[in-house]
Amino acid sequence: MSLERVVLVLGAPRSGTGYLCNVLDAHADLAVGQEWRLPELACLAGWLVTHGALPEDRAGLRVGAGEIALGRAFVHLLAEATLDRTGATCFGDKFPPYATQMPMLERLLPGCRFVHILRDGRDVAASMMRAHAVLRSWRRTADPPGIGSCIASWASMVGAARDAGAQLGPDRYV
Repeated sequence: MSLERVVLVLGAPRSGTGYLCNVLDAHADLAVGQEWRLPELACLAGWLVTHGALPEDRAGLRVGAGEIALGRAFVHLLAEATLDRTGATCFGDKFPPYATQMPMLERLLPGCRFVHILRDGRDVAASMMRAHAVLRSWRRTADPPGIGSCIASWASMVGAARDAGAQLGPDRYV
């Protein structure tokens, strides 16, 4: 698979990444999934191939270069299977935390491109708080987030993505 054909959608949670993913996926040449969590998937696949089973405690999982290489191969197979199944020519995925994982994704999928959706931080914070109230324990937290923590989360993700994007340049980060 040509890695120039990988597009990753990112942004803070509640910024519209799902909506943008659906719009992109509607194009015949794009097959954009929703939240494959590619770095985690690669690490777990590499560990599974190397060790024959997944560890019970994944929180402290540490993978080496060999496991990452096997995981990368698995992600490439997943992308190829997706392209074969859909007839698309470009593989994509979206996951809001990709905003903080861009350097890792660049190592996993060299040459991939990033599309960063930005939504006003005040709207994101309000949506996060509303989602928590409506969905109860949204994002696996029992206590509702405060407005300050929601804004700080947005600012952190936007800053991380912009910093990494500046290193990649406009041909790879939009």
